[in-house]
Amino acid sequence: MHNKQTNIIFLCVLLICSSCAIINKKSVKKQPEWIFHYHIEGKICAVGSSLPHIHGFPYQQATAISRAIDQIAMQKRVHVSTSLEQFLYGNNHNTHSGLSVYSVQTTEGNVVRAIIKDTWQDPQSKMLYVWMFSEQ
Repeated sequence: MHNKQTNIIFLCVLLICSSCAIINKKSVKKQPEWIFHYHIEGKICAVGSSLPHIHGFPYQQATAISRAIDQIAMQKRVHVSTSLEQFLYGNNHNTHSGLSVYSVQTTEGNVVRAIIKDTWQDPQSKMLYVWMFSEQ
């Protein structure tokens, strides 16, 4: 009899634990399809992305938008010049390094206008994606 009670208690505990482990699929946000399939017929589209920024979400958002606009500008044959500056400085105890990115668009009389179609932030990596488009 004791062995039967132990088995029943074990099965109940196992059932309770397994029910707690079930993940509600609606609570898990699935990556939108447009991250890799972002083209819209008749429009110039791009997706910009950015990992979390040291200065917070506004800088992360600005970086993602800037990257998407760079892609749109290149597709419109607008001259895009991007330069990278890497720097290293320090003293006897600490060494610091960083990377600066400058993007300059010259339009020769053309204006690049883009609209944000959608945004999505990966809940695990916190990568922010911005989907933008412009008329051709």
